[in-house]
Amino acid sequence: MSSSPYQGEIVQAIMELSGMIQSMRTEFGEGIGDLKKDVSVLKEDVCILKEDVNTIKEDMKQMGEKVEMIDAKFEVLNQSLLTTQAEVHRLKRA
Repeated sequence: MSSSPYQGEIVQAIMELSGMIQSMRTEFGEGIGDLKKDVSVLKEDVCILKEDVNTIKEDMKQMGEKVEMIDAKFEVLNQSLLTTQAEVHRLKRA
């Protein structure tokens, strides 16, 4: 079996391609590792955001309850004012 005049070049090209493939696999693996880390960080951030949203919802609920209480107090004050005005009006007529 005789060797081809290009056999050395073919072997060299195969070795270079093999090296390039190995390098690409390594880079791909590192890229996947980086992506997994980024996804993990994003998941943690999402959890923190969910907690913050829940805190804000609870704060809004409490604020709503305080507004209702203030509205009720204003209503009592308004009724008291009307009663006082009526009493003053009655006393003026007396």
